[in-house]
Amino acid sequence: MNLHSLVSTALCCVLISGLASAQNRIGEWKEYLNYSRSLNLAVVDDRVYVAADNTVFIYDQADNSMTRLSRVNGLSDVGISLIRATPDGSSVILGYTNGNIDVITGNAIENFAAIKNSTVVGDKEIRHVSFSDSAAFISTGVGILRFDLSRLEIRDTYEVVPAGNLSINETAVLNDTLYAASDEGLYYGSLSTDLTIFSNWMSELSIPDPFGVVGNCANQNGQLYINQPQLESDPGLYRRTGIDTWIATVGNGDINFLRESAQALAVATGYYGMLLNNAGTEPELTINDYNGSGVNVRAMSLDENGVIWIADARRGLVKRNTNGSFEFIHPDGPASNLAFDLDFYDGELWVATGNPERPGTWNNSYLTEGFYRLRNDRWRNYTRNTDPIIFDELFFDACKVYIDPIDRTKVYVGSYYRGLMELENEEIAELYDVSNSTLEDWAEFGVEDEWVGVAGIAKDNDNNLWVSNSFADEPLSVQTPDGTWKSFNLGGANGLGNNRQLLNLIIDQNGYKWTIVNRGGIIVFDEGESIESDEDNRVNFLTAASGSGNLPSNDVTSLTEDLNGEIWVGTTQGIAVFYSPFDILSDNPSDSRQILVEQNGVFQFLLDGQTVSGVAVDGANRKWISTFGAGVFLMSANGTEEIARFTSENSPLLSNIVNDVVIDDATGEVFFATSEGIVSYFSDATSGSLTNQCTSVYPNPVRESYEGLISIDGLVRDSEIRITDVRGNLIYSTVSNGGKATWNGRNTNGERVVTGVYFALSSDDQGETTCVSKILVVK
Repeated sequence: MNLHSLVSTALCCVLISGLASAQNRIGEWKEYLNYSRSLNLAVVDDRVYVAADNTVFIYDQADNSMTRLSRVNGLSDVGISLIRATPDGSSVILGYTNGNIDVITGNAIENFAAIKNSTVVGDKEIRHVSFSDSAAFISTGVGILRFDLSRLEIRDTYEVVPAGNLSINETAVLNDTLYAASDEGLYYGSLSTDLTIFSNWMSELSIPDPFGVVGNCANQNGQLYINQPQLESDPGLYRRTGIDTWIATVGNGDINFLRESAQALAVATGYYGMLLNNAGTEPELTINDYNGSGVNVRAMSLDENGVIWIADARRGLVKRNTNGSFEFIHPDGPASNLAFDLDFYDGELWVATGNPERPGTWNNSYLTEGFYRLRNDRWRNYTRNTDPIIFDELFFDACKVYIDPIDRTKVYVGSYYRGLMELENEEIAELYDVSNSTLEDWAEFGVEDEWVGVAGIAKDNDNNLWVSNSFADEPLSVQTPDGTWKSFNLGGANGLGNNRQLLNLIIDQNGYKWTIVNRGGIIVFDEGESIESDEDNRVNFLTAASGSGNLPSNDVTSLTEDLNGEIWVGTTQGIAVFYSPFDILSDNPSDSRQILVEQNGVFQFLLDGQTVSGVAVDGANRKWISTFGAGVFLMSANGTEEIARFTSENSPLLSNIVNDVVIDDATGEVFFATSEGIVSYFSDATSGSLTNQCTSVYPNPVRESYEGLISIDGLVRDSEIRITDVRGNLIYSTVSNGGKATWNGRNTNGERVVTGVYFALSSDDQGETTCVSKILVVK
């Protein structure tokens, strides 16, 4: 499908993200992004285009529908900095922080990457667009670009000073003169001259501070306005009343947005929005609350019907009706695009947003963005606004989320500052810290009983909850089913030394607890027959030293157990595997081994030199490996074959920095927590069933226009599949990936099969469980 067709489909349909109940095609991508933190807007007739960091939604007043746009379905990039409609409303211009530009015209999106891809050094952010006749003047960190709207191409580049490196914040056109607001004053030049020659530009010396910052400028009703936010006295908005005369109009140093309209000049500061009358003498209307609710106004626009549209950084699109009432409009989504840690279980996706420095020191970011849950297409956001305890208790950097696999009413969230939070039936039930558990504070932090770091949470088969506790004297704690707490020192001859910064935690099939020691290796622990007794405790400290783990690096970033019970270790220097984890606490433990792979005739270790952030295991025991900077790798079960690689350059992956990856084993959907938000990919593998159920075939019937893979779900892992026609002739054969098999609708010669009914005969590798599915194909 080409770009225009893809976007046409997107603009004609309402795309509501969520864990869809209907099946998705294998190979499809899906976004789970924020739409409530609006940055800017453009009103075109009955449509309102609203931009957030990485998304746009289009609100259609005619039917109250909302259309979502992102990199998954048409946009070329992330990091939106601007949205502006052309004067005739025929197109909407999207600018990005990296200089990229998209132009939405009708149902098509055309990309202009010349600025982004240019060799010019400097800040290329698209900051502002103003218009004159068929020209659009684009303000960037490297000057002004003249964009021809009729031909949709860049015609000229204007540099207003000899050095050629002056950043332009905004421009305005008045009386055939182009004005440019910069951090070094206001410049102007006549459009009747060649403005590519810097000597045709002049500095406006009459403004209050001729060499100070001019953040915004606008032509409203034939009058020029500028914003000087950093004046020592009377910062704010000024209006020119004569050739060399300026008068203070709005005294506020926080103004960050001006927007012209036929009726009034819109002004936004964040904590209020204002409409200034055409005379520029007084405000017609000031909005500093939504009938008692707080505001965060980023942009405003007044339409011809007197309705005020507001892009609010917390509430999405706000409609202020002519009767003074307010409506809040945005698609459902997470409260932000922050995604540090993911967990998925039984149809629920949970997201932790805390972002301590990783890999590295794990220093605090002091975020109170909380955590989120997605279930049945709906998000439940736990933030400082929805749940004040998150802010009141300083629940900073929620870095770990864990769904209780035994008691499905409970979810646990670890804070790398404030301990362990327990949720029961979706409500915050308890906060565990030094006052009510064996969790300890970090004595050297300086504030007693305050800093309690929890970055690892796991339950064992006996329903004991294990928690890692950074910088504690006894850094591993457990809560038994009766609520009793106990902690462990993890010292001894083979135990921890002075580095007690414990991070993520897993429990393997042997019941051993594997915990990352930040930049120090791995500690493995087994409590023996009894939690209460320490006599049979065993511990082993694994490092990069040969004979003591042989890790690629002591800087371990992830731990995962695969379907064969092997432990996959991600480090800042690639992957290693413990193939015999059962002997790790014996007198002669096996070292880890790196995987040798061949690429273009050269052998090297798997992801050698790459920083791994996570490893997820799908139903076929394949490994989905996320990295900090290199995207995502899908490797075969043994890690020797690269099946696929996804980057921001070759796929809708939002960023090559991927913090975590998890899989819905029932559907094969793979979730990626990138630095720009969450997206997912529908893979061709699911978890295997105990018996071949042949629960679903998708699509069925297979229409003549369908070009994707046909999937057969509900199979035993590694089932053998034979596709036959009604006469029993073999058409195609394959082996399932976990519990899912796929067929491309073609025979062994690569030819699309003729119209008819086909049978998918499935059996496990022992031939003990079988099933038959019917598939109708229309050629």
